[in-house]
Amino acid sequence: MSSISSLSRIQHLILDVIDNAPPLLGALASIEQRDRARVRMVVIRRFDAADMSIAVSTDLRSRKVSQLHQHPSSELCIWLGERRISLRLLVRWSIVQSDPASPSALAVLEEFWQRHSPASQAIFFMSPPGERYRRIRRQRPQRKRPETFAILLGVIQEIDALQIGRSRHVRWNYTRSATGKWTKSRMNP
Repeated sequence: MSSISSLSRIQHLILDVIDNAPPLLGALASIEQRDRARVRMVVIRRFDAADMSIAVSTDLRSRKVSQLHQHPSSELCIWLGERRISLRLLVRWSIVQSDPASPSALAVLEEFWQRHSPASQAIFFMSPPGERYRRIRRQRPQRKRPETFAILLGVIQEIDALQIGRSRHVRWNYTRSATGKWTKSRMNP
């Protein structure tokens, strides 16, 4: 039996990598205003198997935030190299940002912020992502979360899983219905 032949096996694979071999990296696609695709690597900070959600931290000033506002569904591709497994996830994203009216959002943001290394935190105090680098005077590390720190919270709608074997390849597709039920189909690799 393939390690991608059930949804629970895929969930365990993702959780195992996040728990035992961080960071889990993925290539997140989005669409620009001129309908051009853009892709960037992101660190997957959390995966919740119960609701099939993924969380990625981001800077509100980054282009991907405005792109996902306009087109909230996109693909996130993950390569589990040691296992020779490719996961293409169709994800519907929402942006969790600082909102004083939402104590739960503030708590989640603070939890994620505290799990970032000082080097990762420092990035949020620099120029916006993708802008020309400007040298800034070195400051003492700031532990206070900036307003530009946010979380992309994505709910997985579809998983296309490909296991590349030495003698054969196996591919399964899992699709979530509007009611939340998952269907599974064996696909040609």
